[in-house]
Amino acid sequence: MKRIVVIKHGGSAMEDPAHNHRFAAGVAELVEAGYLPVIIHGGGKEISRYLDRLGIATRFVDGQRYTSAEALEPIEMVLSGKINKELVRLLGMSGVSALGLSGKDGQLLRAERIAEPDLGFVGEVYAVNSELLRALIDICQVPVISPVSLDDAGQTLNVNADYAAVAVAIALNAELFIYVTDVDGIQIGGAPLRAVSLSEAKDLLVHPEVRGGMIPKLQCIIDALDSGVASVRMLDGTSPIPIGRALAEGATYGTTFSRE
Repeated sequence: MKRIVVIKHGGSAMEDPAHNHRFAAGVAELVEAGYLPVIIHGGGKEISRYLDRLGIATRFVDGQRYTSAEALEPIEMVLSGKINKELVRLLGMSGVSALGLSGKDGQLLRAERIAEPDLGFVGEVYAVNSELLRALIDICQVPVISPVSLDDAGQTLNVNADYAAVAVAIALNAELFIYVTDVDGIQIGGAPLRAVSLSEAKDLLVHPEVRGGMIPKLQCIIDALDSGVASVRMLDGTSPIPIGRALAEGATYGTTFSRE
């Protein structure tokens, strides 16, 4: 039986063309192994570079990018245009039939503006058009999703890709949720933890070595497991090991999170 796997692709793993080629090859391996991938991507560093060229200041509030009205259009251009279509191209070169979408397309991701803290035009997903995603999966198309979305009034909102990915994983009741990032899993004492239970993940939220951007990622993992996703893997996208092989070889790579 084919199994749905939701993949969040981001961080420094997206910076090097070689990493992205390996990512596409890994997705092809997953398809060959019988998985049904759905990909959600970020692109924070590329966005920062474009905003800098335009003279638009970049600032973060509680780890999330503040998005002004001025920044909204270039953010959408980078995410839904440049990065999204490049991933679709690379997947096609690896033999994967992929379709690039944003959260706007087919009302795929419905969002509402975050009120506190003030992040400007930043939203959080409250509904996912899972029927559309399942229809694409049924015709063997791999959805590649930019998290830029709409609210009920038709306002464009920038949505954090981590949060969009976990919303999609929950809506699809995914068997597996993969975080492709730039570290070899959760690191404690200079070494990665290979297996972490849900209760242990909750304890790690207050561990002194878990800080910065790892905290919201860990919270997303906890939310996914609490909401029925069977397993979560955090893998290093900068590693020369494609994700398909990393999954096949189990606990050798990254961190595996499970409900028990």
